Amino acid sequence: MLKFCANWKKNLHESILTGQPTKSCTVETPKIEILLDIIDQIGVSDFKNLAFCLFSGKLIQIKSSSKSVSRQVGESLSALLPTSLKNRTFFANLVFLDQEETCSSPLLQVTTSEDNKMKFIFSHPKPQVPDSSVSSDGEISSSQLPSSVTKLARILTCDRLPLPVKQMSLKTLSEQLVSQARIFSCITSSQDRKKFLANIGCSRGDEAIFNFFAMYI
Repeated sequence: MLKFCANWKKNLHESILTGQPTKSCTVETPKIEILLDIIDQIGVSDFKNLAFCLFSGKLIQIKSSSKSVSRQVGESLSALLPTSLKNRTFFANLVFLDQEETCSSPLLQVTTSEDNKMKFIFSHPKPQVPDSSVSSDGEISSSQLPSSVTKLARILTCDRLPLPVKQMSLKTLSEQLVSQARIFSCITSSQDRKKFLANIGCSRGDEAIFNFFAMYI
């Protein structure tokens, strides 16, 4: 009996609503601290734009004179994504640049002060959310922002949430997006897809996110 229980416990794995195994990890404290520093310095609005790029698989370029700093920031962003079910690894569309290199894609520039504190500047050529989400003055409509991006920003910026609760909430959000992406990928009719998005309180921007998160299934 003891041997049976030991084998049963060894074979346990996490499951999401569809019963499929998923691999998601708690975001470590140092990575959350870097994410909070990014939000504090670039602002919530630009962070949502950055998060949309990350969640929808758009190219994000991280520029720093230190490769280790770039990697640190890249790993903090990647920690918000689930781990691939196919090869148990995470992937994100990130490119690291040297200080001399230039680019036109969304850019997160990182410098370090003498006390080793990171300084962040985010720039992008145009709003990264779908065109219908952008007003004539170039501002992103809050009503059209992907709900997942809004949830992410709310989790990270809520001062009332203790760190362990933030970590669990980020993990839950990641698993929820994988579950919704799995269902969304099974819907072939564009009309039915619109209904599905509306029923779960999502916008057009979430469609791009679901398409990218389907790669984790």
